[in-house]
Amino acid sequence: MIEKKRGFFESGAYVALVAVGALTAWATGYAAVLIGLFGILFLAIGATQTSTIGYFPLFATATFAVSDVAFVTEGTTGLLVIGFAVSAAMVGTVINMIRNRRRPRLSLQTAGLVAMLIAALIGGTANGMAGSPNHLLGIAATGGMLAVYGMLAAGGMPYRPRYFAGTLVSVGVLLAAETLIYYLRQEDALQSMLRKSIDLGWGISNNIGLVVVLMMPLALYLASESRVPLVWYLVYALLALTVLFSFSRGSILAMIFLVVPSLCGSVRLAVRPRLAGASVLIVLAAGVAAAWVFADRLGEIFSEMIYGVGMDDNGRIELWKEGIRVFLDHNRWTGAGFGFGSSFEVDGAERFFRWYHNAPLQMLSNFGIVGLGCFAFHIATRYTAMFRKRSKFGLFVFWGALAGGMYGMIDVTYYTVYYLLPVVLTMVALDALNRHPDPLSVDQRFDLI
Repeated sequence: MIEKKRGFFESGAYVALVAVGALTAWATGYAAVLIGLFGILFLAIGATQTSTIGYFPLFATATFAVSDVAFVTEGTTGLLVIGFAVSAAMVGTVINMIRNRRRPRLSLQTAGLVAMLIAALIGGTANGMAGSPNHLLGIAATGGMLAVYGMLAAGGMPYRPRYFAGTLVSVGVLLAAETLIYYLRQEDALQSMLRKSIDLGWGISNNIGLVVVLMMPLALYLASESRVPLVWYLVYALLALTVLFSFSRGSILAMIFLVVPSLCGSVRLAVRPRLAGASVLIVLAAGVAAAWVFADRLGEIFSEMIYGVGMDDNGRIELWKEGIRVFLDHNRWTGAGFGFGSSFEVDGAERFFRWYHNAPLQMLSNFGIVGLGCFAFHIATRYTAMFRKRSKFGLFVFWGALAGGMYGMIDVTYYTVYYLLPVVLTMVALDALNRHPDPLSVDQRFDLI
């Protein structure tokens, strides 16, 4: 179960260094410098290493280093730096393939992403959107998923489950640190919490909760693999607190739904089950004690969410109804089309593109029946990859994917960079798992019963 020592770009120190760099860039506003450095690293890794596994932490953290969306939306510096980094990653991948005499290898998940690209290509074409900026935006968003996936998959990605999990958990810790810094910078942190006004630049409260809840099961995977599981259960507790203090109701509900099965699974499948169980009890006891001590303050903070907003749909039901009407009022095979500013009518009035806060409905309204079918095929390929080898790593990825899927029924997931990058990265990790001739030599087979 212990992997032999790897090079620097496969080390925990490298992952930590990248995460600290992303946090520093976010805190200081120097995302352009960091992403430029990432571009140089893409070239260096591609030209000198036997695989592009060193790309993994760079792609995982880049988005979360941006503290101001003006970095992308205003001026040309941000776009030029991003363009340089992406180009460097592509060139580095090609160099790596030539240097190591390796050909691209496709998988069923590749077909799922191609299906999503087909949905974007045909979406809205019967509605006169072919070639429009919005049509091209949908193609670019889907093509970006496929490009990142392709660069990582073509780089001969080895199967390193603890490296993959550690990288993604480091993203969760990064967001926990950003959230804490944000609150510390506020004149009245309590009022900021009550207003749910957190904005980290790259995303807001719901976005934070979504990304972190995706990473939580992987912290449990690392706990189950560790001979000192208490450390990773404490990291899990930190991520849980981050979700709670994001005040994202969808993320909190997904976390609550999965906390028992994922925690029990981590103890049942641990290399040291008794120590893992004791660690869980220690963390739970500390959590209960802290809740008891700070009960009044916690009640003040969360009372508005529980008794004020509560389970209010916050306009979602009307959005869902509108999404259904948009589907029914346009070509049902290809949908109304994708993109902000899309030209379609609802109840006789022209409307702009909306996020319908439901991933299947978003696909149906934007891309029609064909698009929904492509989306279903993509999802099926992802879940098939998780269970193909019955690896423990695949099981914990499944729990994270299930949390994202649950969240996606009531909020925005697909076609947002902060969600798609973790999805693509786990797809690459699963491909590495399924291509390994003997993955159970570095990972456990799961058998919960």
